[in-house]
Amino acid sequence: MLPQTSKVQTNQVETNQFHSFRKIDHVITGDDALVLPEIFNAGTNLAVWQRNLPEAAQEYAAFLQTTTWQQQRIMINTAEVLEYLTSKLPDAPGRGAFIADITLLAEMYGCLFNLTEVGIRFARLNTAMCPKFHTDKLGCRLITTYAGIGTEWLKNEHVRRSDNGKVMYQADAPVQQVATHDVAILKGDGWADNEHGGIVHRSPQLAENEARVVLTIDGF
Repeated sequence: MLPQTSKVQTNQVETNQFHSFRKIDHVITGDDALVLPEIFNAGTNLAVWQRNLPEAAQEYAAFLQTTTWQQQRIMINTAEVLEYLTSKLPDAPGRGAFIADITLLAEMYGCLFNLTEVGIRFARLNTAMCPKFHTDKLGCRLITTYAGIGTEWLKNEHVRRSDNGKVMYQADAPVQQVATHDVAILKGDGWADNEHGGIVHRSPQLAENEARVVLTIDGF
């Protein structure tokens, strides 16, 4: 289930009786996980939960950023994520808190889209996995960067889309970025009635000896 908090920022735009989020054009952000279901709104193609990752999980993420380990890519029942990752990830301080966070995000994604199985990709990246601006062809994807720099994206106003789905953008368009630890749900072109309307994004370029620890979750 989505965790509930009582945080409210006075400079945000109220969207319901109990919580307030910041909505600018096609993007909505908030410091409460309940911002994520706002992705269901027509015209919204990016929802970002601006959160504070527990220090123990941050410590483990920093360990993974500087350690060689086998990336994980699996379709899995959300009830099995905890046990699976415990058997696969190396032992180090903070591992329990870190795996608990991934488990929570998998359960949240499953709850949000009524899925019992989700696709998880968890990896240490030292190159840009998707270096060109693009839209995903699936319905929706969750992305969080546990260590290193986050996913980059463009505002709709700086993008043109052709009938065949090709993305064009202004050369001087300001590049936006999801902050490290924040949880983003990116709507793709495969979402119902959203053809050619997915959020335009890319993996950030990395310097030599730089690495990211990235989790993606999808399932439809």
